[in-house]
Order: sequence, then structure tokens, then C-alpha cells
Amino acid sequence: MFDVERFLGDYNIDFITEGPNTSENFLNIHCPFPGCDDHGYHFGIAKNGMGASCWKCGKKSIFATLKLLAPDTSPQQIVKQYRPGYQLLLKLNNNERKLKEIPKKVILPGQNLTKVHKNYLKQRGFSPDYLIHKYKITGTGPLGAYRLRVVVPFFYNKKLVSYQGRDITNQSEQRYKACSKPKEIVHHKHILYNFDNCQKDWCIVTEGFMKVWKLGDNTCATLGRIFTEQQVLLLSCFKVVFIYFDPDSAGRDGSQKLSLLLDSLGVVSFIISAEKAADNLTQDESKLFMKKVKKTYKNLLTKTNL
Repeated sequence: MFDVERFLGDYNIDFITEGPNTSENFLNIHCPFPGCDDHGYHFGIAKNGMGASCWKCGKKSIFATLKLLAPDTSPQQIVKQYRPGYQLLLKLNNNERKLKEIPKKVILPGQNLTKVHKNYLKQRGFSPDYLIHKYKITGTGPLGAYRLRVVVPFFYNKKLVSYQGRDITNQSEQRYKACSKPKEIVHHKHILYNFDNCQKDWCIVTEGFMKVWKLGDNTCATLGRIFTEQQVLLLSCFKVVFIYFDPDSAGRDGSQKLSLLLDSLGVVSFIISAEKAADNLTQDESKLFMKKVKKTYKNLLTKTNL
């Protein structure tokens, strides 16, 4: 959820990481809850901010804990202020990898799009030239591990960190093939596709990169219906998040789960109920949808103190 160690250091709260009452991946402090007779470091806070518990008085809400530790600052503001940056994402991504195994550079497979790649994209309602310019996509040939795919690079902080290939034959059992873990700098599920192009204090989050292509800037993707803790962390930096997952049972379930998590972090979330998946929208429908989202956001600003 947030960088606990940096928070404790900035607020001059003493903590330990070793001792009889400590556990791995936890930082221990004196219990801040009234009535607890803790004279040691019995209160543990998970380093990622996703839990807190006292060995004497039991499990506690992280937000109730933050209210006691920093009474002059809202818990939501603390979470946003100490949300993870690039280095923490690297740490989370590589907690089971040795630093020497992380590549210094990601090598993107493929070269310029050929006619067959462009025809596939046109059939899906996209302009290949625009996608090449905007999203730096490439295409692969009939040989190799990523044969006959549109390859989509993933950037974070303007750095190429991973990629994914989409089969253009519709015959492969694996429609989407991600960069293998040893070859990526940051795991592709630890970032949000197109996050660098979300520059407003609101965003739309959807499932895949083609849906992002239809909606444009201020839209990002979790790269699948299942989202990760790291992706929720990144979404927590926005004031408002519009959730636009596919209109099926799995998409609706994922939307509800994500909305609950974002709401608990103080992020206003809206679930988009649509008849079409985002990548099936026409160009005119996409433009109309974005106008409605922007209007909804402006109306929200006039009614609240966001």
C-alpha cells in the first residue's frame, strides 16, 4: 500500500526489524493503541503497509493505526504521499530474484510492422501508423518464440521495462505472450500499461492494451482481469478512478473488488456499466464515452471538495 519505512523515518517513530517479537517483512514499533501495556516493540506493521498487528492486543486496521501515529494527517494522504516509486516497484518485483539477474536493458523482439500486421490492426479498428508513433509497437515474423505477433512495449517512468506480444493469426493457443521474467526489468503485472500517459488526477483503468488504444490518454490497463497489489498502489495516486472492465461476470467481479480496495484507500471509484468492451467501441463511440467521463469528473468536482 505504501512505503512504511520511509513514513516511520520521516515521522521520527522508532522501529526495529530484529528481535524476539519481530517477523520477516514487518517493522515493529511500540503499540500506539490506548489500553495496551506494550513496553517493548510488540506492534508490527507490514513493510508494504498492507497489515498491522500487536502481539499483545491483536490485529489492527492500518488506517486506525495511521490515525494514531499521525493524528494531524489523514491516512489517505499518508498512503498517497508515501506511495511506492520506481525503486520500490523494483524491490517488490525482485524480492525472489538476485540483483545481478536483472537485465540492464529490455530487448524488444520484432521490427517494423508488415502488411499482415497492419491488416490485422485495421480489422480491429486501429490506425497502424498512429499506434507505431504513439505506442512504439513492433511486429514479428513467422519464426521464433514470438512468431507473427504485434509486440507492445511497456514503459514505466519513460523506461522500457517489459513487453507483451499479441498473436495476429488467431490460431495460437496463447493469444497474449508476455516477456519472460528473467528478461524484464519490472514484472509486467507490477505496473500499469500506459501509466506514463495518465497525467490528470483521474484515470480510466481497463484490462488490456487494445482497450487503452481505443480510449487514449488518461487510460491505463492491468493487463488482465486479475490485478495485483502493486497495480492498486499505482492507482492510489489518483483522486478518481473509472473502472471499465469487460461486461461479463468475471469483469464485473473484478470491478467490484478493485472498487472496494480503492475506496478503502480514499480513492473515489466509479464502475462503468457498458454493453461493449472498450476495444469493441467504434471511434465515434470512444470519443463520446471520453466526453461523458470528463463531464462526470467535472460534475464531481463541483459537488465535492476533491
